[in-house]
Amino acid sequence: MGEAHGLSLERLSALIGVDEGEILNAYLMGSYLWGTASAQSDYDVLVVCKESSKARTGSTHKANVDAKVMRLGEYKERLAKHEVEVLATLWAPQDNILRENVRPQRFFALDLKALSSEVERE
Repeated sequence: MGEAHGLSLERLSALIGVDEGEILNAYLMGSYLWGTASAQSDYDVLVVCKESSKARTGSTHKANVDAKVMRLGEYKERLAKHEVEVLATLWAPQDNILRENVRPQRFFALDLKALSSEVERE
């Protein structure tokens, strides 16, 4: 871990303005996750920061990186709601994980009703 498909945690940290030590988890998403990336693909990244982080949350775009930054509490809430984008981190391939200090499986309990609602919403 630390680099995925040519994107390092150090570069990601610098681009999104979040101290590397504040980042708990970082996952390469989008075309890299789905196996459809090309040489022109940008990096879509989901970043989970410490609760105490001063990082600005939300979406940011710098150079060829689109990052969605959230604190751990928000990440847990989205897992509980079974949001598809966040659920994908449960099964992210190792080569798509820049860092995973906190295992998402610790916070996830399958709720078929919540999953069904989320899938219908998507």
